[in-house]
Amino acid sequence: MSDFLSPPAPERVLVFHRGALGDVLLSLPFLAALPSHFGACGLTLVGRASVLELLADQPFVAGILDQDRAVWSGLYGEQAEVSPHLASLLRDHQAAVVFTHNAADPLLAGLRRLGLARVMAVPSRPPAGAEVHVVDHMFAATGVRSLSAQVLIKPPAQAAEQAQVFLRTLGLEPGRWVSLHPGSGGAHKIWPFENWLTLAAHLERKAGFAPLFIQGPAEAGLGKAVSAGLGAERARLAENLPLPMLAACLALARAHVGLDSGVTHLAAVLGRPTVALFGPTSPACWAPRGPAVTVLASPGGPAAFTDWDWLTPERVLPILLEAIA
Repeated sequence: MSDFLSPPAPERVLVFHRGALGDVLLSLPFLAALPSHFGACGLTLVGRASVLELLADQPFVAGILDQDRAVWSGLYGEQAEVSPHLASLLRDHQAAVVFTHNAADPLLAGLRRLGLARVMAVPSRPPAGAEVHVVDHMFAATGVRSLSAQVLIKPPAQAAEQAQVFLRTLGLEPGRWVSLHPGSGGAHKIWPFENWLTLAAHLERKAGFAPLFIQGPAEAGLGKAVSAGLGAERARLAENLPLPMLAACLALARAHVGLDSGVTHLAAVLGRPTVALFGPTSPACWAPRGPAVTVLASPGGPAAFTDWDWLTPERVLPILLEAIA
């Protein structure tokens, strides 16, 4: 079996993006600008294949490679021991870009040691204490010029068909449901679950929108909690869907409500009306970007955050309905 999901080609830039879902999606505008900066025909992306496949149809993506393949081991360590496969790959790329928060990332040294003429380090985090969005910092730190067009993604056609079937089995009518994702990568970011249940009930009873709860690996037990809170007959759950199918489902939602999480960033770059709830993290640095994003942030910013008492379901509901209108 080949180490590669798609073959390399000349005139490309090799881009190592090993971040999680939200990090990759936030960087979309920067990725889209890289071919023009290097005068290249496209990018070969290296990272988590399950995440990067969401970008496969982007015009600037020429190939996707899995970061977990053994072929990359030659880029690390003090001695360059490179397989013919890796050597050929490097020859076919005019430059390399590495998203990293570590200026001493051994991958940078490995690429330079193996003779790649141009190697660019891209900061994957904003400077400590700075209230600058991570994407704006990427452009400022590298000199890459941003494009005027907004970059969105579109789910694969097969996943879209599967999503339609799945949503019908849940009794969800097109345009009459809202996705809710109560989870996040950090427990400190989480809005109390009772608030989600109240918001779901308000959506259904006051506005006529059915709630669909999104459950990922980090939200084990969510289904039971939703059933207990809303009643089994009203509990709708999308549990551990593959990313392409999750994207396809979110693309059909009337709107999305979520926290500082990869799923919220996904809804935003799908172009859906997205309400993002920020408490202890900074939206100035990490807010999702998309054509219809509303951020509700803790008064006084992250430094003043102590709890979620300032944000009630009764406050979220009219803002959500305004975003939908």
